[in-house]
Amino acid sequence: MNFSHSTSLLNGFIMFLPEQENFVPVFGHRLALRCTAKSKRSGKRCCGFAVKGYSVCRMHGCGGGPKTQEGVARIASANTKHGRETRAIRLTRQTIRLRLELAILVGNAIKLFEKRTK
Repeated sequence: MNFSHSTSLLNGFIMFLPEQENFVPVFGHRLALRCTAKSKRSGKRCCGFAVKGYSVCRMHGCGGGPKTQEGVARIASANTKHGRETRAIRLTRQTIRLRLELAILVGNAIKLFEKRTK
């Protein structure tokens, strides 16, 4: 067997030894690649383990998004912003605001709202 990094044989299992903290212990006895994500604030590297086939952990985007055409269409139609708003909600709010502005303009035109003078 030819390995590019150091290994050891323990109880018939090949264990990969950590080099430059690229590996983290998983479930006590296994080693896995460490997540490559870094904090913007502290500059420190994430302590989580990378998901198999990815270079980042589950918290930093290993999911990769929807896999089916139906999932892609659902995400595109939602068009959420910060998870709280959709395009339909913004359109409803805009319509209500425009109606209110029109009502105020009409009310001012027919002197429905008289200004109080002291």
